[in-house]
Amino acid sequence: MRFLLHWCFAFGVLSATYNPTRWNFSIWALQNWPDQTAKVLSIGALLLGLYLLYLFFIVKGLGWFGLLIVTFPTLIFVAVVGWALMYWNIFDVSLSDSVAWASIGVIAFILASAQAIFIERVEIQSQVYKRISRR
Repeated sequence: MRFLLHWCFAFGVLSATYNPTRWNFSIWALQNWPDQTAKVLSIGALLLGLYLLYLFFIVKGLGWFGLLIVTFPTLIFVAVVGWALMYWNIFDVSLSDSVAWASIGVIAFILASAQAIFIERVEIQSQVYKRISRR
């Protein structure tokens, strides 16, 4: 259940930044930059802060080496499965909206996994510190 919440939050952040519809930060920022520069910068700073938080989760939870071990094989696996689905005509490439949503879902899965691993490591470390302090 907790992982699902992590995934939903990561999916929300990613889809708020960019999605195939017209309801995303990228399009809104381009359209409203001259009139609402302060709002665009404020929301952009908020999204940047959330992305930096996820980068912190990834680096602290997995480390730089873990980032390479987890992220790239996951992306390669998804690319191979996607290629196979397109090769067998199960997934239509011309539906670029579907590809964008699937990509957002996969990246949200990676971010949620890193966040969950980080939280588990913090909980395990706090249990170890409690046991050490009792001695």
